[in-house]
Amino acid sequence: MDEVRDAPCRVHILVCANGRPPGGMPSCGEVGEAVFARLKGHALRTGVAHEVWVTRTGCLGLCHAAGAALAIHRPGGEGRSVFLQAVQVDEVEEVLRRYAGRAG
Repeated sequence: MDEVRDAPCRVHILVCANGRPPGGMPSCGEVGEAVFARLKGHALRTGVAHEVWVTRTGCLGLCHAAGAALAIHRPGGEGRSVFLQAVQVDEVEEVLRRYAGRAG
């Protein structure tokens, strides 16, 4: 295995889109898919997709009935990782502004 010392991205946002059957534990599912699509679309439209990576994931262990879970990592020691839960689609621009330094 090779360790990558200088990650090619500035910020990596992982978005849970894990779905579960109704009646059980909460899941990010549909809200997670919508948050992912909005984040990814914004990164592509604004030309920052090469430095702000957005990746759809399975469960991040932060399930919440009110929205999606996100893990935000800054490679290269540019600050600590941040975990968010209950993120809604209309909060995507705020997430980018606050954690990736990009306005909506």
